[in-house]
Amino acid sequence: ILLAQLHFRLAGENHRKLFVSNAGPQDSLYEGGLFTAVLTFPQDFPNAPPEMKFETELFHVQVNRIGVLPVM
Repeated sequence: ILLAQLHFRLAGENHRKLFVSNAGPQDSLYEGGLFTAVLTFPQDFPNAPPEMKFETELFHVQVNRIGVLPVM
């Protein structure tokens, strides 16, 4: 089982924006890595999904070339 350590931090007074960091799980290709992203909730949440954009360059089939992960 691969477990990661997730950390969340509010973006100041903006309660719709979270900074997320994730340490790569041990015994994986990602071990030792630190992956950061910004999670932004729209004003009409939960009727509209949040947007997640990775700040760390990442190669994944569900993350586009500018770092956005479509959340449905």
